[in-house]
Amino acid sequence: VGFMTHGISIALQPQMYAFYAKPNEATAPVARLKVLGSMSLFGVVAVGVSLFSFDVIRFMATPAFYPGGSLVPILAFSTFVHGVYSTYANALYFEEKGPRFLPIASVAGAVVSIVLMIWLIPRFAAYGTALATLAGVASRMVIAGFLANSRAGIFWSQIRLVLIVCCTAILCGLAWLSVV
Repeated sequence: VGFMTHGISIALQPQMYAFYAKPNEATAPVARLKVLGSMSLFGVVAVGVSLFSFDVIRFMATPAFYPGGSLVPILAFSTFVHGVYSTYANALYFEEKGPRFLPIASVAGAVVSIVLMIWLIPRFAAYGTALATLAGVASRMVIAGFLANSRAGIFWSQIRLVLIVCCTAILCGLAWLSVV
């Protein structure tokens, strides 16, 4: 999931920068489609990994590693959320004052993650780590999304993006329930 989200985010950067350099109504629908399409693809990959991770682990590993299969859907969704964050970060990089806001999102996400790890790991072990990671990445995405909307004027449909994130979360959650 990480290779896919990072690769597509990097591939979209020049196209997003070209759009931001000369935004117009003719190219906006294509730019929106590329962003929403890539987010949908990230979601499909995350759900696919979530659905088949337990089988792959059972095929490749010894029984001692089987419980790790139930962590994969949480971590796959975390990586998907990181891909959404990367897309927002691309928009903020182009804005003159945008890059200075990215550390705010990163530090806030790190603080959320660290606080939750201190609290959750003693109670839930590896699940605590996975959930704290998800919470940290999600808070970073939400803050970056807010800053991107207020500072850079994101050009894609936030409602559709939220639907993609929610559908991916639900499907990854169902995949997690199927392996627990």
